[in-house]
Amino acid sequence: MRPTSLLVLASALGAALAGCQPQHLYATLPPGTMIDSFSQEKVAKTDILWVVDASGSMAAEQAELAASFPKFFAHLQSAALDYRIAVTTMAVLTPDGQPLGTAGQLVGNPAVIVGGSQDPAVPDSADPQAAFESNILVGTSGSARDEGLEATADSLDFLAAEASNAQAAGKPILFLRPDASLFIVLVTDGVDYSPDEPRYYWRLFEQTKGLGNEGLVTVSGILSEPPNGCNGNAPGIRYYEVVEMSGGVTGSICDSSFDKSLDDLGFAAVGLKHKFYLSQPPDPTTLQVVVNYPCGTTSSLHCVGGYTATCPSGYGAQCTASCDTTGLACPPPEDAQNGWQYEASDNAILFAGQAIPSLGSVVQVTYTVASGPLP
Repeated sequence: MRPTSLLVLASALGAALAGCQPQHLYATLPPGTMIDSFSQEKVAKTDILWVVDASGSMAAEQAELAASFPKFFAHLQSAALDYRIAVTTMAVLTPDGQPLGTAGQLVGNPAVIVGGSQDPAVPDSADPQAAFESNILVGTSGSARDEGLEATADSLDFLAAEASNAQAAGKPILFLRPDASLFIVLVTDGVDYSPDEPRYYWRLFEQTKGLGNEGLVTVSGILSEPPNGCNGNAPGIRYYEVVEMSGGVTGSICDSSFDKSLDDLGFAAVGLKHKFYLSQPPDPTTLQVVVNYPCGTTSSLHCVGGYTATCPSGYGAQCTASCDTTGLACPPPEDAQNGWQYEASDNAILFAGQAIPSLGSVVQVTYTVASGPLP
């Protein structure tokens, strides 16, 4: 049975996050019709956990992560983000198949890299970029039979216990901060041998931030691509399932350069929400999703039927009452990779890939309530 430290901390921290959610408004039109409206606001703080394959085939990939990290780092700096970065490995077993006593623990020095700190008691690391480039070289002595999802769960348990201990001692929480989003990055050229199903692990990861705050958790990855893998590597199908459930982004582990993957991951790590909870259960066939983008947004958007120029005074700081500049209204496609999907289990709209709404945008979801007209 998994240790309960993660769930206990999530419960204790849930209330602290309750006041941090974007404003959620809804209005009625004809009987039974709803419009739910959500403002896309970046979170000011993000905790980023890298979970890296330490098997014998990963030396070149770890070096490429270090080389491409400036692409990722630039997004953290431009967003003026208060971030913490930690690295752990996918090793749960030793190479000879024995349980690894240090599974889930952080590697490197400092173990938690701090940047843009808003806490005077926790100063920034001296050189965050250099620290990451050193920490990400986790070595190649791990087992070839990786349990990456299990290792991630172990690490979250370890970090939750550390956070709980710090809170009890009146010290600052270094990672899994109650008011920060959580961004997990899986990096491996192999498949996952974890004992439980992918959905079990995704639910476990979601619970890290407490009930109602699941949208603050994202899993992304640099992985061996389905359906056939690459360079002789089997596809990391189980990892892809978890990434898709979370609305994260992926890159290929077999790319000669990780520059594009790290650029995409850096954009996602800024902490924009990808999951929006509806106020009523909808008739899924009636769902209409439109994203109103801020003024100054380029027209290279993924829209069904194209975008529409609008004058939405209030959608973005640059919009004015006289409409000197226009915004864009875009109905994104219903697509698991670069669009939106309805997730019935959580009664939520889940965005993925390049369709994740940008900062300052407003998501509007129109639908008929499943049970019929409202009373």
